[in-house]
Amino acid sequence: MGNLWRNYFYYTKQDKLGLLAIAAIIIISLATTLLLRSCPRDNGAGRHDPTLARYQQFREELRRNDSIMRSRRFKPRWQPRARQDWHKAIAPPSPFDPNADDSAMLVNSGFTPYVARNIVRYRAHGGQFRKAEDLAKIYGMDSAMFAKLRPYAIIDLPERIDTTQEFVPMYKPVEKYPEGTVIDINEADTTALMKIPGIGRGYSRMITAYRARLGGFVSASQVNEVENLPKGFDKWFSVAPGFVPRKININRASIEKLRAHPYLNFYKARAIIEYRKKYGDLRSLKQLEMLEEFDDGTLDRIAPYIEF
Repeated sequence: MGNLWRNYFYYTKQDKLGLLAIAAIIIISLATTLLLRSCPRDNGAGRHDPTLARYQQFREELRRNDSIMRSRRFKPRWQPRARQDWHKAIAPPSPFDPNADDSAMLVNSGFTPYVARNIVRYRAHGGQFRKAEDLAKIYGMDSAMFAKLRPYAIIDLPERIDTTQEFVPMYKPVEKYPEGTVIDINEADTTALMKIPGIGRGYSRMITAYRARLGGFVSASQVNEVENLPKGFDKWFSVAPGFVPRKININRASIEKLRAHPYLNFYKARAIIEYRKKYGDLRSLKQLEMLEEFDDGTLDRIAPYIEF
């Protein structure tokens, strides 16, 4: 047994030196740790750090400003709002017109706000006061208030129209032209057009509007082109000899101006603009015959209204 323990704890000379070295290192480490703990710590109080000083100053300024703002902050004091008694008059009686005064004027004349509001509502629904006694039917009007305010009521209504009198028309019938009358279609205004039998205010405005878009009629038959106008009115019109309609410069007009003419729609106007871009100014309407948007009828109709 003794040999067993001796063999177990047996170390060579090198092993013993190694153990001694490890023990020495441990002792030195423990001694150094104890020495460092026993020495006073240097927190840098003795050193001057400009960045840390500015940071501390900035924090102090923020804290000081925050305290100043808290002290200046408005602290509202809640106060209960005085409630107005709608059923109590706030002004002495004075003259008033129940058919014209608003609610504020009625209140200043001695009415309670509640009754003044009901009077205005009564008028808004078509009600009217024809005599002072009519005020008694307003909701909220008691006998004491009515007796106090009745002497101050001013009823000023226009006189009623006597509907039993003979009816007087509000307009004068338009005198019509006799059959066979012919007027200049380019000079006639709506009043003259309305004198033609069958033409009223609506048709007359349609004719003058179409004439403005067209630039003037070169033929009386063109009146049949007015949309929704019954046919046959051309017999009442004529065109003065030598009349020249308003013309459009086909080489300078924009696409909007071209398409505004009754004989040129958007596609025809666009075709003219593209032709000008490709081939330059037009010298004659014959140059447009090759375009599919134009036929002989369109070119003949537009010819009086085009210039180059």
